[in-house]
Order: sequence, then C-alpha cells, then structure tokens
Amino acid sequence: MRYYSQQRGSISIAALLMIPAILAMGAIAIDVSQQLRFKARLADAAEAAALAVAQRNADSLTEDSALAQFYLNAYFTAGDAPVLDEVVNLGNGYQVNAHADVSALLVNDFFASASDSTPVTTSAAAGSSSGGSVAAEIALVLDMSGSMNGQKYNELKAATREVVDLAGGDFYVALVPFSKGSSVINMPWNAGTTNQKSCVPPFSPFRYNSWSGSYETQYYNFSTGVPAAMVNHMFDVPNLPRPYDRYDWSGGPWLVENCAINVITPLSNDKAVLNAAIDAWQVAEGSSTTASLYGYLWGARILAPSWDGQWGAITPAGVPKDYGDTEKYLIILTDGGDSGAWGYSLRDLVNAGMCTEMVSRGIKLRYIGYRYAGWSTGFETYHQNCVGSENMQRPADLAALKQAFADAIDAAPAESPLTLIDPI
Repeated sequence: MRYYSQQRGSISIAALLMIPAILAMGAIAIDVSQQLRFKARLADAAEAAALAVAQRNADSLTEDSALAQFYLNAYFTAGDAPVLDEVVNLGNGYQVNAHADVSALLVNDFFASASDSTPVTTSAAAGSSSGGSVAAEIALVLDMSGSMNGQKYNELKAATREVVDLAGGDFYVALVPFSKGSSVINMPWNAGTTNQKSCVPPFSPFRYNSWSGSYETQYYNFSTGVPAAMVNHMFDVPNLPRPYDRYDWSGGPWLVENCAINVITPLSNDKAVLNAAIDAWQVAEGSSTTASLYGYLWGARILAPSWDGQWGAITPAGVPKDYGDTEKYLIILTDGGDSGAWGYSLRDLVNAGMCTEMVSRGIKLRYIGYRYAGWSTGFETYHQNCVGSENMQRPADLAALKQAFADAIDAAPAESPLTLIDPI
C-alpha cells in the first residue's frame, strides 16, 4: 500500500507534463480539420465556377476569369476569398485553377516556427464527358461576290459564326470563300504563297513537259480541256512543278488571275482561329462574277485525306481524316447562279461526274441559296444536279439561314447537359 501511495504524486506530475502535448495535438487536429473544410469548400467553389464558365462558353479570357472569380467569392467571406489562378479552355470544356491561404487557428500558439497560414490549391473542370463534339469536318464554301454585299454579307458572317461555335475536339470547320476565284496564303506546297495572298485555279492551266523542258497548255485548260479528265485529277495533291505551277499572269505574281479578296482558312477546331479569319474578311467584291466550281473543288480538297499536310500550321497532322473515319460535309452557299461561261463549266464538270466522285468518297453535299427568289431553270439547275434537290435549301432571312446551316449538318453535336470532367 505504501508503494502505491508514493506513486500518486508522480502520476499527477506526469499528467501535468502531458497537458501541453495534448493541447498541441488538439490544436493540430483543429487546424487540420479547418484546412480540410476549407479545401472542400474551395473545391465546391471551383466546380461551380467551372460549370458557369462552360455554360457560358464564350472564349473570352477576361470575361471567363471575371465569371470564375465571382463564383469563387460567393462561397467565402471577403477576407477568405480564394484567388483565381487561371481559366483553361480544354476544347471539350473549361478548367478553373485556384488557390487560397488557410489561416491557422491554434497551432502557431504552440509552435513558434508554425506558419500563420497554409496554402491550399484546387482544380475543377466542366464540359462534355464525350469530348464536346462528334467527329466531323465541315467545309463552308461561301459566295462573296458583289451581289452578297450589304445585309446578306453581314448575315452570312453571323450565321457562319454559329457553325464555328461547334468547333472543338474532333469537330473541324474550314472556310472557303469564293467569287470569281479562290485565294490562299502560306501554303506548304508553294513557297510563293508565303505571307502573300495568291490565287489558285480549280485546275492548273499548264503542265511541265520534261521532254521539251517547257510548260504547255494541257487538259486542265477549260478552253481545250476534257471535263472527264479534269474530274479524274481533281484530287491530285500539289507536286511542283505540276499541277500547280506558279507563273506570272499579266506581270502579276499569281498562280492565276481573278484573285478573291478573302483567303481560304483550312480545317481547324480552334474557334479563335476561325473567328479571327471571319473578322479579317473584307466586304464582298465589287465584281458580281460567281464561279462555283472554284468553291466545289477547293472545298472537296480541303476534306480530302490525300491533302493531309498540305494546309500549313492551322490544320494539324492527320487532318483531313480518312473517309469513313469522320463525317465530311461540303456546304456551298450562294445567292444566285454562276456567271456566263463559269456556269457552263460547272455544268460540264457536274455532267462529267465531279459531284458523283465527291459523294462516292463520302463527302455529303449541301446547297443553300440565300435570299434567292426561286430555283433558276438555268445555272441554278446545275447545283441541283450536283447535290440533289433534297439537299437544297433557300432561306430568306437570318434566322432561316442559321437553321439551314444547322439542318445541313446532321452530324452537329446535340445539345447535352454539362457535367464535371477530369481536370488536366
């Protein structure tokens, strides 16, 4: 009994010595709990911000950041508001990265070296878990001749932007303006186009004769050509010096005459690139000449997998994809029939099987006659023979034009609810 009596004082002293350690551990537990609650709230705020930005889907860094910060602030008091690090466009959605400093409650009262706050970071992303788009390649072949000036031109730009808004993931859009010709810039297959707009013909009017060492007119020339031979070669890949030989026309450094103001923008899934191209468009040309065969042929080449690598930095390697691996659409828009000899040239190519060849490769052809009073018994018929009457539309106002584009692209991604996706 005496032994146990002697130990009572020792136990009391030991208990007193353990109190600071117990309190310190309690302080650590309270601070860790505080950090976990703060991090969970920060994660909820970031998810709400990501969903809001993805719902808006406006591709404006300034506006996206302001919206994300608003949602982050809504979850915290003014003194604890987290800091938005960045908003990242993932293509199929948006990611919000944020951080905050969690103030220590008790732990720094016990440990002099403890920090007054602990940094906490989080990332959240929202969008479509399926990638945000289906696999499709769209060539918008757009008449920009003089008759499209004014209201029609402005409405065309507005409707085109709605198609561009579908771009992302495996959904690619190309812009192919045409009038009395077509133009390109910075094409790998011709150094002469570097930083210089150059006109490109539907077919090269000259070929190189290796025997004579000279250029000569050959079957690509419409005045002497055979349409069937042209159709057989319409998907030829540029292989200098034939069939796209650069030469001076009337002293000008062009591939051919009749240069269109607005250049072709090849397939891209980048909305910013495509919208910048639309911003750079100039008012439609004063000339009312329309040569749809330029649009058809360059639109088809834009979609041809044999032209992979021919379009420069805008179009990534592997695009255009193989026929059958993606939906391919050529949508041509004009406000009237082709002009003079160009209409007869289109007729001859259609009769020779140009459109049949495109369809056989898997290209879906669509025609939109915008603000056009009725189908012509002349040149308009050639388009009908090309795409089929069931694939022709004639919208009369902007709302109808937007719907016509939507109806023409039956592979367009359906509207689907947003969801949280894995951040990168």
